[in-house]
Amino acid sequence: EHPFELVSAHRPVRLLIDPEHHVFRVLAPEEIPATVNSVKGSDTLIGVLGKGQERMEPVLRALLVSLNQPNAPVVREEGIRPEALRGRDVLVFGVPEARPGVPLPPESMIVGTREVVLQEAAQGRSVFLVTLDQGRTAAFLLPETDADEATLHEAARKVTHYGRYSAILFQGSTVVERFVADPPGSPLIVDLAEAKAGGGS
Repeated sequence: EHPFELVSAHRPVRLLIDPEHHVFRVLAPEEIPATVNSVKGSDTLIGVLGKGQERMEPVLRALLVSLNQPNAPVVREEGIRPEALRGRDVLVFGVPEARPGVPLPPESMIVGTREVVLQEAAQGRSVFLVTLDQGRTAAFLLPETDADEATLHEAARKVTHYGRYSAILFQGSTVVERFVADPPGSPLIVDLAEAKAGGGS
């Protein structure tokens, strides 16, 4: 800790220390975005087949193998018990229904200074995305409506090569866009506008 004083010609709104992570240090958990590598490194991963996706089980299993998770169990959403997912990282194929314990894909993610609305970005495309859900990693393979099994199988095989990304968009089996989501937060970022509004300094 070290006290310091900075003089600004304008009212400051945020204080960021080492925003590009140039200082060699251990990152706080909230500074690390969820990525494909988060899935690859999980030791509690479970695969979930969304309702109506039973025929795509071979694709989900191939994806798990490519992510170095060949032993991850696969369950169907319809018969899953909430306690089976408690404390586990989850990889979901398809858009699940709102069931207790089953994570839902986010509608958007923050990338730099812009909000990427995933439904709009993914029109006519398949999407693989990774996010955080109540402290666990939650990943989703959201297939394009008319995608066939062979195309999805080829796309799933490529996901592992994009380890540092949070979202990958496919046109057919070709990667057309990829994003790294902003991390949830950082103890080294202070929103001064909020602090002032709340009576802080």
